[in-house]
Amino acid sequence: MNDIGAETWLMHGSLLGWYWNRKILPWDLDLDVQITEKSMQHLSSYYNMTVHRYELPGSGVARDYLLEINPNWASTSFDDVDNKIDARWLDMSSGLYIDITTLRYDDHAEREEGVKAVVMCKDGHRYSTSNILPLADTTFEGVAAKVPSAFATVLAQEYGVSALQTAVFAGHRFDVVRQEWMPLLASERDVRD
Repeated sequence: MNDIGAETWLMHGSLLGWYWNRKILPWDLDLDVQITEKSMQHLSSYYNMTVHRYELPGSGVARDYLLEINPNWASTSFDDVDNKIDARWLDMSSGLYIDITTLRYDDHAEREEGVKAVVMCKDGHRYSTSNILPLADTTFEGVAAKVPSAFATVLAQEYGVSALQTAVFAGHRFDVVRQEWMPLLASERDVRD
């Protein structure tokens, strides 16, 4: 999205996958990224419902993606549970998608609680600005990406510290040598059930 003026970084489940091995978690069905409110305004004004062709470098395979902006993206209400996702990139051949949430200043925290430099997204997550910015350069699935500067703090706030330590989850075991989440063997599943 940098090509169209929107700095993007990994968040939520995709950030957790990145933490473990720089890959998508095998049980995760989508990707999660975040952008600033200014970037979302830009996308909403100029790119809503546009199709973009992307070729994974060196693959020779190109896919078309539709950028769909939620008409309620600017709402900051936590009450509308159906509108937590502000936009999506939709793979037009497979239907798979990338969820986009907007990071914005938390006016309520500053006005009501006197806390400055707090940002939030409308799924209820709140962060200190210094935990997100500056963004750090990295790779994810072999492609250049960005992550929050204090990624471990962000992940611990969202998922708990155990998500950064527990190597067995969702029918998988993290193999440290292979750096991969491997399906549990039948014998391992029997012990865990």
